[in-house]
Amino acid sequence: MSTKEQFPVKYEAPPSPLLIQLMSRLPLSVRRWFGAQVNAPRTELLDARAATGDSTAEVYPVKMSLADGKVWRIGYEFQSEIVALFKEVMNIQYGPEEANAVIENAPEEIRHIVKKDTEKYQKMYEIDCKKGREGEYLKQGLKDRNFMMVVKLENATGGLLLYSPVRIHEDMRKWLAELGPVEWIVLGSSAHTTNIKRVAEQYPQAKIVGSEGAERKLRAAGMSRSFDYYTSEPATSPRSIAAANAELHGQGAEIISIDGDVVTNAILVLAHKQLLETDVAYGHHDKTQTSWVEKKDWLNDDVWFQRHYFYEQLHGCKCPNGCLPSYRFQFMDENDPLPVAMGINPRRDDRALMAASLRNLLAKDFEQVLGVHFRCIMPADEFRKSIDAAWGWLDETGNPLNSYNLPQ
Repeated sequence: MSTKEQFPVKYEAPPSPLLIQLMSRLPLSVRRWFGAQVNAPRTELLDARAATGDSTAEVYPVKMSLADGKVWRIGYEFQSEIVALFKEVMNIQYGPEEANAVIENAPEEIRHIVKKDTEKYQKMYEIDCKKGREGEYLKQGLKDRNFMMVVKLENATGGLLLYSPVRIHEDMRKWLAELGPVEWIVLGSSAHTTNIKRVAEQYPQAKIVGSEGAERKLRAAGMSRSFDYYTSEPATSPRSIAAANAELHGQGAEIISIDGDVVTNAILVLAHKQLLETDVAYGHHDKTQTSWVEKKDWLNDDVWFQRHYFYEQLHGCKCPNGCLPSYRFQFMDENDPLPVAMGINPRRDDRALMAASLRNLLAKDFEQVLGVHFRCIMPADEFRKSIDAAWGWLDETGNPLNSYNLPQ
C-alpha cells in the first residue's frame, strides 16, 4: 500500500481504530455490507413534533416560492446527530485541546463568541450517543435545518420532483398534494438517506434516483424497494441518469450526477435556472465562513453549530484550502483505512473524474444555488468560485474548474 504522502493534499485526520484497520483488509463485498450496516439511517428524523407529540409544533419554518412558483424551497428543523457520527464512526475526539484549537482558528475579535460555541459543542459531545439519538440532543438545543426543494414539472399531470426529501408530516403531505402528484424522488447525497424509506412508502408511484451506496444503506434499514435510476449505471443503461434525463426531457428539470464523488455520490438538479445542491459546497471562497450562511448572519446565535463546524473542520492544518472539511479529503484517499473499510474504495482515477464532472457542472447556465444545507440563496458566481476553491486540487494539471464566461 502506498504512503499517505502520495495523496496530492496534506490534511489532518484522526487515526483509524484497530477494527477499521482490520475491516479494510476484507473483501469488497464484506466491506460494503459493513459500511451499510454502520451507516444505516433511521426511518425518519426526530423533530419537535415527534419528540413532544405536539402535531402543531413548527418544523417547517421556511416555505419559499422561486422561478414564478416552479420551484419551492422548504426548510425543515430537526435534531442533528452529526456529533454521534463524528464520535462513533469517524473517531473524532473533542476535549479542551480540540476546543482551544477551534478558538485559535477564529479571528481574535470573535473568539469570545466561538468560545461559547465550543462550550455548547462540548456539552453535546459528552451526551451518550444512544441517549442523544433518542432525543437528548434536541432537548439540549442541537437543532439543524435542511431544505427540501420541490420542482413543479412541465408535464400533463403537473407532477412534482422532490429533491432531497425531508420528513413529510400530514400537513406537508396535504400541501404537496395541492401542488401536484409526486412523481420523482431525487437523493441529493448518499449521506442524506434518513426519511427516504418513509417518503418512498408515502409515494410508491414516484421514481427514485440515487446511488447504489445509498440503496445499500436503506436496505440495511429495512427498505425493500429498489431505486429506478442509479448514478453508477453506464449512459446506455435504461436505469442510468441519462435515461432519467431522457424521460424528464422538456419538463424543466435536468439531473446532474457528480461522477467520481465516491463519498456522497452527489446528485444536483438544474430546474428553471435554479441549481439544487447537496454536499458539494462547504466553505465560502473567501475562506472566512461556510457557504451556508449569509455574511450578515454569521455571528448569530442560531448558527452557532455551523460556525463551530467551520472553525473546527475547515481551518488550520485539518483543511489545507479552507473550503472543505478534512473528512472530504480523507474519504477520497485510497491510502486511508476508513473509507476502504466502509466499502467506498476510493481510487486516484476518481479525482480526475470528479474534476471533469464539476467542470461540466460549473459550465451550466444557472442563476443561483439552493443548497440542502444553505440558510441563504447563493449567487451563481459565488458558488462557482467556492467550488473552484474547494475542489480545484482534484485536477493535478492545475487547470481551473470554473471557466464560465472566461475568454476562450
